[in-house]
Amino acid sequence: MDLKELRRQRRSRFTGSLIPYMGYIIQSGVAMVFLLVLIIFSAWYTSLLRDIPAGIPIRWIMLVLLVPAAVHSSFRTYLQTPDTIFLLPQGHRMKEYFAPSWVSGNVWKILRLAFVLITLWPLYIRTDESHKGLLATLLVLILVKLLASFGLWRETAMLSRPAAIGYNLLRWAVGILMVAAWVWQPPVRALIFIVILAAAYAAALAVPGRHSVPWERLITMEKNQGTRALMVLGWFVDVPGREQRVYARRYLSRWGGGITWQRNSAYRFLLTKSFARGD
Repeated sequence: MDLKELRRQRRSRFTGSLIPYMGYIIQSGVAMVFLLVLIIFSAWYTSLLRDIPAGIPIRWIMLVLLVPAAVHSSFRTYLQTPDTIFLLPQGHRMKEYFAPSWVSGNVWKILRLAFVLITLWPLYIRTDESHKGLLATLLVLILVKLLASFGLWRETAMLSRPAAIGYNLLRWAVGILMVAAWVWQPPVRALIFIVILAAAYAAALAVPGRHSVPWERLITMEKNQGTRALMVLGWFVDVPGREQRVYARRYLSRWGGGITWQRNSAYRFLLTKSFARGD
């Protein structure tokens, strides 16, 4: 079985299922709205660069905008529920299937990261007297991105869900510290700190027990990402076959349970209960 070809076919099938709806999105005027927003932002940003306010906290701005772009990671595996039976014998070869997912997921997010950095750069070099070089900053952020992607993959395979949640928080903390060190500290000192922290984080990831292939977890993640894409399409056109996700909102359950049925407010009762339940 050619696992790379299987993934390619599934990706093509999913992409092909979205293409028929692109015309509806264009007809909705979203392209014109996006272009208008881009023009307004460009005009505002150009004006800001011409007259930069004194004392602008550029390093904090860099941290707030670059950390999510560098640390947030995701993968499209296109796994399906029957794979737990039909692909299970191929478990020892699944690295061939997952490798393109890891590469493509990182390539697109590195491009997004580079776009955010290049957009911020003119403001950064005009407001920070001891600014770093563009290429060096980009390489450091790519290192953070690859490390975060590796951490996410390890989190997905962990046997313990509480451990995975804890390591998720650790991944964000490590990313924040790395970016902050590069933005605030001298280059050599920052690089030493980043390398030591990266080595410690990689060593920590090797401690928890892991599944060789976390089938159920990857299938759930894939369903959520596919549903999210269809949800966006649902803003513009009725998309058949879209599953409804339910989010547990325990902090609203008591409030929702206290609402009583009344005939004259049936519609409000239904909407309130649905919101409290998390539909």
